[in-house]
Amino acid sequence: MVAHHYRDDTEKIDAIISDARGDQPAVTIAFRLEGDMVQYAHDIRRFVDAMLYKLEKNAHKGRWSGLSVDEAFQLLLKEVEELRREVGGNSVKNVLEAADVANFAMMIASIATERGR
Repeated sequence: MVAHHYRDDTEKIDAIISDARGDQPAVTIAFRLEGDMVQYAHDIRRFVDAMLYKLEKNAHKGRWSGLSVDEAFQLLLKEVEELRREVGGNSVKNVLEAADVANFAMMIASIATERGR
């Protein structure tokens, strides 16, 4: 086993997410940041990558269309509590737990939008 030496936690997070993906088929989603938003580019990319990683990791559970908004909110609250407990600890887990929270918020928005709620 080869030991990896990372410059910082950000590099470590990027490597873990990249390694976990492997050679999966891909769809490219591009967005443009301009002006003051450019300063957030690396943070946004890392966070979106973490969200996608967590969605991919849990894809075997299926899409969320069978959940009610209330059920999704309960799951979101559980993820918020997991994030609250993790903050200040391992930076990789911080990012991945925050991505779980964001994914559940996205699911709630998707469910509410699809059902006109």
